[in-house]
Amino acid sequence: MSPRRALLALILATLCAACDEVGSSVNVKTAPGFTPGPATVSVLGVFRDGRMSTDAWTPLGPPLSAALGQMADLCDVAYSERLQQAQPDLYTFLEEDTRMNGITEDMLTKMAPKAEGDLILTVTIHGRIVQAAAHDDMAPQSQPAIRPGAGRARPGARPSPSRGTAPGGLQFTATLFSVPKQKSVARMNMAYGGTSVEEAFRRFAEEVAKLVPGGTCKGWKWRAASSIPGAGLP
Repeated sequence: MSPRRALLALILATLCAACDEVGSSVNVKTAPGFTPGPATVSVLGVFRDGRMSTDAWTPLGPPLSAALGQMADLCDVAYSERLQQAQPDLYTFLEEDTRMNGITEDMLTKMAPKAEGDLILTVTIHGRIVQAAAHDDMAPQSQPAIRPGAGRARPGARPSPSRGTAPGGLQFTATLFSVPKQKSVARMNMAYGGTSVEEAFRRFAEEVAKLVPGGTCKGWKWRAASSIPGAGLP
């Protein structure tokens, strides 16, 4: 093969390899010593629009649970209606602490004794997809869409009208907190600029699976005493 044809083949291969990644970008950071591999994972829940959200788990639960080895049932997520009914004090602690402080290492350290898995997975979602569809659970009416480049406009500059159907898209963050080590060991950020909510969740779940290939989800020790050290609960 001539050098010219070889170069053309390389260009085409690069373009084709990027085809599946159109509309999304992924960035992963891991702590020293952490290597992606099989692990047991307890899912804390979804942080959405400044607070924990049970609604956001509804569309995310099936693909993420499947990525963590649950093909028939959903993973037992901590922040849920089940916890609200069974242990309202603990539910309120999660809700209020995350609304005031976000998902912090201190809160995860307090939750660690309750996790049955070796890792605690937290999910954060920002942004929205502007798509006129009845099943779009990621288009809250109370907040404007996040536009690319927001905050970098020159003083006095007039904002340009948005183009396309998904200005800003969705931004996902997955954090893995090690229960034995009592610290976060991996963080994955994914930006999705496409127009399909289902595709966004599917791609995110696939990226989470790469952090714990062959991993399985585990539940929480809710049947034990509900107190959390330092949480101010009885």
